[in-house]
Amino acid sequence: MSTNNSSNKGKPFKHKQKYYPKQNKPKEQEVLPFDIKLIELSIEELTLSSSTIELLKKNRISVAADLCRRTEKDMYKIQSLNKKILLEVRNALKEKGMYLKGEMNLEVKEKPVQIEDKKTSKFAVSSKEVSKEEIESEDEVIEPVTTKLFEPLECSNWRKIQKGGKWGFYDGFKTVIPCMYDEVYGFVEGLCSVELDEKCGYIDTHNNIVIDFKYEMAMSFSEGFAVVEKGGKCGYINLKGEEVIPFIYDAATKFEEGEAKVKKDGKWGTIDTTGNVVWIK
Repeated sequence: MSTNNSSNKGKPFKHKQKYYPKQNKPKEQEVLPFDIKLIELSIEELTLSSSTIELLKKNRISVAADLCRRTEKDMYKIQSLNKKILLEVRNALKEKGMYLKGEMNLEVKEKPVQIEDKKTSKFAVSSKEVSKEEIESEDEVIEPVTTKLFEPLECSNWRKIQKGGKWGFYDGFKTVIPCMYDEVYGFVEGLCSVELDEKCGYIDTHNNIVIDFKYEMAMSFSEGFAVVEKGGKCGYINLKGEEVIPFIYDAATKFEEGEAKVKKDGKWGTIDTTGNVVWIK
């Protein structure tokens, strides 16, 4: 018996329609509301510290557009990026009239900044404070140690540890600074900038207060000097907490090879360790 239905004679055989997956089209780049010359600026042309530039480049961020297309949440996906670096980036973009994605109406308080400090970036500028992250978890959070340890870490490599919204340090084996500060940065030249009750000061590796909590912002030390803010102005102190360069600047960077950048009355200049400034014309 023939299995073919005579009624189908002369009719084309209907094959099942084959599925051909659509090729992924390259994603169109988001159009940014800034001048093309601005978004094509390399990150070296922004006012960023060398360490921040290195971190961004490791994460394939090479021009201003790469930053402007990222939200704050995107930025925090970068390993080792903290609030201080984020504000440094925000301030650097703001200097050029740009901002991160979705932050058109966000006003960042221009405060002296440097890598690893809170309300700041590598340089000090002035604007409105970014809202503080509320951390309500009581769980302990420790920055991961990626390699197996056989002895405690040096203080400069201690990991930040968080518990109940407060911060301290962990040496890979035990907690060495208890979780009691609103923010901690990193130990540089034996001291660490910490924040408590919206005031900043410095502690040593034994958690002794070496420089009192009296600053609105305090950067990490570099070459024996640290940028701090008092009364809305930036100046420099030494490792003893003595004022060595007066609080007269609107913005300031850390010292590198004996020089730093300062801003006053809208002008930037280069300052040396004795306080002499050469203003950029």
